[in-house]
Amino acid sequence: MHHELPVRLAMSGKHHQALRAHLFPGDGKEAVAFALCGRARRSDLELLLVQDILPVPYDACIARTPSRVTWPGVVLDPILKRALKQGLALVKIHSHPNGYPWFSSADDESEAIVFPSVFGWVGDQGPMASMIMFPDGKMVGRAVYDWGIGGSLQAIRSPATTSCFGLEIRRGLCRHSQLALPRLSVSIRLPVFESSKSGWWALRARGVSSLKS
Repeated sequence: MHHELPVRLAMSGKHHQALRAHLFPGDGKEAVAFALCGRARRSDLELLLVQDILPVPYDACIARTPSRVTWPGVVLDPILKRALKQGLALVKIHSHPNGYPWFSSADDESEAIVFPSVFGWVGDQGPMASMIMFPDGKMVGRAVYDWGIGGSLQAIRSPATTSCFGLEIRRGLCRHSQLALPRLSVSIRLPVFESSKSGWWALRARGVSSLKS
């Protein structure tokens, strides 16, 4: 059993508005973005502080539907290089236009492939995070470490407008999982990932060859 400190995430209203605008452009289709975060750490808490939002362009996605978004892993190359250079944590955020409230077993399987590649690239132990945004701007998320998927984020805070996200602290759902991530090294090219089945992440089989055990 791994010892985890509670993890919270904070972002500015400007970042939240930019993220929501990208993830919900009005076409009813899923979208994906990444955030680069600094860290504040104390004896009883880990805090991820969003410094930049990096949307995955719609035209870079292989497919976008109301229940699926497929994106090529190569879009992570410049993001991971910057994370490595600046010592930042990566947070993956995708939308659920249909409001599906949490991660699925398919999310677990996909993130067991995505995040070891990220950790292998940046040489970090975590925490990082994966998050879902809903049409009303609220979010849930969970921490991710080099050893596996941790518990839900204790809180997500953004000083956006009250009708959007407000000063509300959005408590993660009380679902805690500790799933071991396989030890993978990263190759030059990352795989193609997709979100499917009501926004659930899945890995396209053709991308597996770009990750080496």
